Amino acid sequence: MGDHEGGSDEKDKGQDLREKFSRSRADTPRDLGLVLSKMKLQEGHGPQELHPPGVTDEDVEEAMKKQQEKGQQEKQEGEEGVDTQKPPPPQEAAPEKEEARDVKDEEHEDYEQEYEQEREYEYEEEREYEEEEEGEYEQEREREYEREYCGGDSREVETPFDDEDDGYRSDPIDENKDQCLARLLEVEDFLTELLLGKPSLMQLLREPEVIKELITFSLGMPNPHSDNEDLSEERMIRVERRTDVAFQTLSSDFVLEVVITDEDLLDHLFAYLDAPTGKKESNHFSRIVMVFLDRYSHDLMLYLRSRDGIVMKIVRNVEDQTIVDLLYKFVDAGITHQWLYEENLLKLLVDGLNEAKSISSHRRGCLAQVASDVLHFCCRWASNSMLVSEVMENESLTTSLLGYTLSEGPDRPERLKEGLIIFSIMLQLLSSESSQEEEPPFIRLLCENIPLFISLLQIVPPYDQQQKQEEQDPSNPDQPQNNNPNNLATDVGGFHSLQTSAGLVTPTIGTLRLQIADFFCALLYCGFPVLQTYLPKFLDLFPLCVDLLFHYKWNNILHNVLTRILSAVFECSDEEMIVKVLDQTQLLKRLVAAFNDEVPTGNKGHLLQLCQECLRAAQVSSLVADYTYNFPVWEEFVSGRLDDILSEQEPQMEEEADDGFIGYDEIVDPRWIDNDNGYDDNQGEEYYDETGL
Repeated sequence: MGDHEGGSDEKDKGQDLREKFSRSRADTPRDLGLVLSKMKLQEGHGPQELHPPGVTDEDVEEAMKKQQEKGQQEKQEGEEGVDTQKPPPPQEAAPEKEEARDVKDEEHEDYEQEYEQEREYEYEEEREYEEEEEGEYEQEREREYEREYCGGDSREVETPFDDEDDGYRSDPIDENKDQCLARLLEVEDFLTELLLGKPSLMQLLREPEVIKELITFSLGMPNPHSDNEDLSEERMIRVERRTDVAFQTLSSDFVLEVVITDEDLLDHLFAYLDAPTGKKESNHFSRIVMVFLDRYSHDLMLYLRSRDGIVMKIVRNVEDQTIVDLLYKFVDAGITHQWLYEENLLKLLVDGLNEAKSISSHRRGCLAQVASDVLHFCCRWASNSMLVSEVMENESLTTSLLGYTLSEGPDRPERLKEGLIIFSIMLQLLSSESSQEEEPPFIRLLCENIPLFISLLQIVPPYDQQQKQEEQDPSNPDQPQNNNPNNLATDVGGFHSLQTSAGLVTPTIGTLRLQIADFFCALLYCGFPVLQTYLPKFLDLFPLCVDLLFHYKWNNILHNVLTRILSAVFECSDEEMIVKVLDQTQLLKRLVAAFNDEVPTGNKGHLLQLCQECLRAAQVSSLVADYTYNFPVWEEFVSGRLDDILSEQEPQMEEEADDGFIGYDEIVDPRWIDNDNGYDDNQGEEYYDETGL
């Protein structure tokens, strides 16, 4: 049974071999058996399995010998090119096509492999070329740094950069290290390297000696190693650029962190105040200190308190606006007020004003402007500022300032105006300081000199004198007087004429007289009963204000200030004083005459406001009402003309108020509106605090 199974396997294998070999090599079954026996022998079968039954070993050897001879003969014929004249059987065409196709596929695969290898080779070459170019570029930049930093072309010179580990070399680079830094700052790509944060460069810039030189370069301070020869235009441009680059480097956060913790560097920085070098350098200094004040205010104040004379140096450079802006920054910070008070800032400014003979008019004006601005910034802090307390309590300070204001000299008008501006801001500070209970000493000093200030406003003849003039020449009521009774007002403010679109104005009011009027307004609304306390000194003021109000018919700035001064009279609780002022100024008579005149003027709006003040005073005071009843012309005007004017203007004022303009309700005192019980004084201080000057 095993033989039978073995025969079946041989038949199957023989069938497969027939497809592999040509039929010419197996003409008989006997030959096929021999071939199968040979295949089995090659596969390593045993002797009992070499040939089927009926076939001996000799037959197998003979068949194999014939097969070898036949193969050799075919090989020789192929080499000699001998044509056997036997057409190949058609069955052999398919294997040849398959072999050709296999050869073609192999050739295609070989071509693709060669193409991929060539692509990879080209890519490697290109990448190596780019790396080589980048390396050469970096080497060229390093050589440029070495040449610029060390002043030589040799690559063996010591530099602050280590090519191997990109670290900093602590060895001294050159004897004149500031000159090396100067060359480094002039390198074109220096700021680029700084922004990239190159470790070796940042480590170099953290050195105190290098930062000190950066301060010197950015502030244009004297350098002992610099050349004293005149610089060419090209060199000047390079120095200017070096200054800007040094300032940008010094403004870096990591550099500022070193400076604020090093007192020696701060001393070198603030030494710039000893001898400022220019506007741009002063701007650099101020901006750096402002950054310290914003970011490191505590550390900066500790340093400033440990050094004396810094405020004095700032005041000494008061003509440099950039340094003055730094002072304003200090005052506006609030945290510095105690330090400024200890350094006597206000006293230094006032003492500088009193040095009139030794300073120029420009410097005097700068000192006055800075003093007024400093006080103006203090309004924000009110009672919480030591500077404000010094103004209120230091009588010697205000006495010195008043002496400067009233001193004689050719520049007296300028000093009067500058001093009055400072006093006006001081009064504004007083009105904003709610904790002040006692009257400050400077109020008394100012009120004692009220007659002098009033005399400076007497530039127009009194009303009685004007009436006599109109009787003599009624065609020209504004005719200037040839003999001015007040020589002081003429000397201080001048007595000039000005032709305007509204006509000839004689004399001109001027900025000084406007400032005097504003000073009186601030004094009356300072928050203390100045009018009641010093009433006799103010009696000549109100008639003068009415004369100026009617004389300058188109000066609305003056009208606003004068109307507020006169309104202070009606807001006073002294009825007798109100009646006395009305009688002294003849206000009711002049108001009626002004509204009966059909000629348009620019003061009608403020005159209307004064009419309302008189009506309200008559409502709350029987004494004032009795006085108005004695003027039938006034009563007729109130019931007729004034009522028509108010009826016409009230809807228009309400419409303007809706559009964002000031209307009737904003002009009149709200303490009188819709109040059946009369005048309410509870809102007085708050109302005038809101309106200001």
